[in-house]
Amino acid sequence: MENQINNLPKLLTPQDLKKYFVQNNIKMGNDKLYALLKQKDFPSFKIGSNYYIIEKDFIEWMTKQTKNQK
Repeated sequence: MENQINNLPKLLTPQDLKKYFVQNNIKMGNDKLYALLKQKDFPSFKIGSNYYIIEKDFIEWMTKQTKNQK
């Protein structure tokens, strides 16, 4: 059972994302952050009232956004 848990993807919280943005000098207030989490193309999901993001999916989303800018 422990091996199965270790194989699950890492989950990020909105607070984790906010720390990431701050560390990278990206201005992201709570309103903008939650608007992003609610976008259909953003890889987040809700359990109850809490949002979660799979780290790998977030990285893929950022990469896609970068490619879309070119």
